[in-house]
Amino acid sequence: MSMKQFKITIILIIACIVFYACPDREKGHQYITIVNRTNKDVVYQGLINWTDTFFYCSNTGTTIPITVRADSLNKFEADIWSSGWEASLNRGEIMNILVADAEKYNQYWREPCDTIRKYVPILYRYQLTLEDLQRMNWTVVYPPKE
Repeated sequence: MSMKQFKITIILIIACIVFYACPDREKGHQYITIVNRTNKDVVYQGLINWTDTFFYCSNTGTTIPITVRADSLNKFEADIWSSGWEASLNRGEIMNILVADAEKYNQYWREPCDTIRKYVPILYRYQLTLEDLQRMNWTVVYPPKE
């Protein structure tokens, strides 16, 4: 075995030991359930610490909301690399969930963000803390019960 192969083997052994020595973190809630109790499809976008009242636009100038069909639900998944929503919201962060009419959004989704913001109003904006989501059993219902 050459010295280079020996070093690579040692590095791999150390990496395996470190990887398996780390305790498994308990997985938190992986989903927030979004329930649409209307007879129309809606779209939503969930953003942490988002202060704007409009959809976030990516660097490509597009918005990326998720559709929830009428009288249906959708699971909003936590970042695959996190230990769940608790890890993402545990420092006082606020989860903002913006809801808009899907028909109206679909009419303008190919337009620039400024056009979408002008013609697709946000129907409801949830501002939820970790405690709010826990109290709501990780389920957000639209429209909210007043």
